[in-house]
Amino acid sequence: MLATHDGAFLRQHTCRRDFPPHWQLMIQAHPHGVTPAEAPGELVMTLEATFRHMYFEEVTHLYNIQRLKRAQGLSPVVAVPRVGYWVLEGWDRSEP
Repeated sequence: MLATHDGAFLRQHTCRRDFPPHWQLMIQAHPHGVTPAEAPGELVMTLEATFRHMYFEEVTHLYNIQRLKRAQGLSPVVAVPRVGYWVLEGWDRSEP
């Protein structure tokens, strides 16, 4: 069964979700798979983009944790990959 759920399967299947204002910025991180829906306030995501979104969320949370550690004078243990939402122009990367 898993052999039939490859990248093509993930790109062919979609889901709808709310399209709140902050997604205007976040959509820029996705090379494909996230598009505004015809219905106002909704967007369509492929399953592939959904998994990418989850990864981008986790990387962004890690960045924020490390930002808080630096503010407390602690050293980060790992380097955060430069991917996802936190690297977008307009994302808050200020240090507390």
